[in-house]
Formats: sequence, C-alpha cells, structure tokens
Amino acid sequence: MICKRAKERGKKYTKRLLPDFLLPYRVVRSDKTLEALQKSSHKLDEVCSILGCIDFRTAREYLEYGKKAVKKASLAITERLSRFSSKILTTPFRLEQDYISCFHSLVARYNVLQIHLYGGMGIPYNPSYFIGINWNSVHPNKSMTYVSDLQIHPDTS
Repeated sequence: MICKRAKERGKKYTKRLLPDFLLPYRVVRSDKTLEALQKSSHKLDEVCSILGCIDFRTAREYLEYGKKAVKKASLAITERLSRFSSKILTTPFRLEQDYISCFHSLVARYNVLQIHLYGGMGIPYNPSYFIGINWNSVHPNKSMTYVSDLQIHPDTS
C-alpha cells in the first residue's frame, strides 16, 4: 500500500500487507496449524507431515501454541460479538462443542456480523487470520522486535 500524503511529507509511505495465513516470525502457516489441530488423533508423525516439519518437538510446540491461540482468538471474537444485538446473529450456539468447532462457529458469526454491518464491503475473515493475530500473545519467546534484535553469538573458535 502506498500513502501519497506521507510520501509528499517525506515520511515512510509504504506498507506491506502479508497474507493472513502467515504466523509472525514462523515458517509454518497458520492454516496448516489449524488443520493439524483439527485432526482427532494428534499422532505426531501425521502432524509433522501436515506442518511440513520433521521434529516431533516442533509439532508439539505448534499444537500447544496453536491450541492457546485458538482459545485466545475465540475469547477475542466473543468479546467483539457481545457488543452487538443477538438479533443479528441467528445461528444457534451449542455449549457441547469442542474448542475447534466453537472457534469455527464464532468466526462464522463474526463474518455474518461483518456483512450485516458493512454490506457488500464486509470482508469475510479466514479462521487462520485470527490464529495469526493472536499468535504473539500466546508465544512469549518472540517479541515484535525480533527481526531487528541483534543476537550476539558466542565465539566457538
């Protein structure tokens, strides 16, 4: 995206929009993480083949943080939905659903709300988008300035 006003002022005038399936500072996609979470068996070799990794520790880490991101995203969507009338959201909500089904139901309700509020301008969100924006809040080891941090490596000579 280019901002003409910022360009005229001599300030930063470009912004790069990344696809919604990317996780911040990660090589595994959020839609693949969600797909791995949806598998009922959670066999690590299957999870590794879905994620495209070979290490079981990596698979466990993505399952753990993916589960936390889905739960955090569900809370965030629920908070946004609670601000609006229940007449807009006609989909029944069942409590006996597992957390993945609940998450998909909340995303569907949020998309219905977007279309109701903005009409044809309402953009339906992909479920992996919500995992991506909530990933940093559940993964404490990476700060937002990770790319610009200089890490001094020990001398191994």
